[in-house]
Amino acid sequence: MEPCFFTSSAAGEDTDWVRRFHDDLEMVLRTLRGSHIFGRRITTGERTATVASVPAMVALISESYLSDPLCQHDWSLFNSRMTSHSGTGVPLIPLRWKTPVPTLPPAFHPMPAPWTAFDDLPYADSGIFHLMRRQVNEGPGGYYATVRRTAELVSAAIAQPLPALSPIPEEQPLRRPTGQVPTTPPTGIKSEPGSKGARKVAISYVGADQPWAEWISHLLQSEPANHEVSLIRWRVGAGEPLSQAIARAGHGRKRVIAVLSDQYLTAPTRTLDTKEGENIETALADVPGATAGIVKVRIAGSAHLPETLERTSIRLDPEDQQTIERLLEAVR
Repeated sequence: MEPCFFTSSAAGEDTDWVRRFHDDLEMVLRTLRGSHIFGRRITTGERTATVASVPAMVALISESYLSDPLCQHDWSLFNSRMTSHSGTGVPLIPLRWKTPVPTLPPAFHPMPAPWTAFDDLPYADSGIFHLMRRQVNEGPGGYYATVRRTAELVSAAIAQPLPALSPIPEEQPLRRPTGQVPTTPPTGIKSEPGSKGARKVAISYVGADQPWAEWISHLLQSEPANHEVSLIRWRVGAGEPLSQAIARAGHGRKRVIAVLSDQYLTAPTRTLDTKEGENIETALADVPGATAGIVKVRIAGSAHLPETLERTSIRLDPEDQQTIERLLEAVR
């Protein structure tokens, strides 16, 4: 069974809230069209194939969305299908996720009708994210009405589906630029040494991320943490499976920090170990009884993670003291 709509949102932006909105929209659609209806909200894998064939796309517009290469790709691809649209519905449905929305880039002109037709307050001024967080549910501009109107548009698009692109374009490895690597260690760290004292820590990384690995190492070796840190490079070019790289890094150590960048996340597809189809989420899961716990660190500027890793990783921003504290706490 194929999905009936796709929710396109900026990577890493309000993930739990986007998931709830998607689920609520799906639930209302089922009351309109039956229990078989479902949508898709994905970030990798079959994203291009979905956008190229799904009857409707709901785009959650924000400043982050407009600058996100994956979202730009979604919009461009789905919009290219609109040239063959002859129905009365509106398959491309832009919604205000967060306001204010900056000046729309040329690629987003002209906006489909729902962008201006959904003009009830407070939705039009504040966006869906505000309605959800503040629990503004009632009224024509409230959350319930906004979800209902969106569901009605998706339902109309399902009744008169757009032709799918043929052939389906190949998936493209769209990557965001890697975040700016900090050149100096953070200052003013307020953490106190853990009750068990300094630990032996390994940092697992791919070669392109060595500056990040060195910066994290400097942080962990500095006062007051004083951890003993080893940099363990994942031998991707030699075909080393990630599970072996993690095991090698964890040997004789209490913690392994995996530096999750775009290069790290896509590296499994380049190794020689293709027989078992190694899954990166499984390889990075803590193994009961293992001596070393795995701390997953998402560096600034990296792409959206698989869902399990998104929930269990620390997004490290060198300018954000709280994320630095989270890392230090996780290593203790």
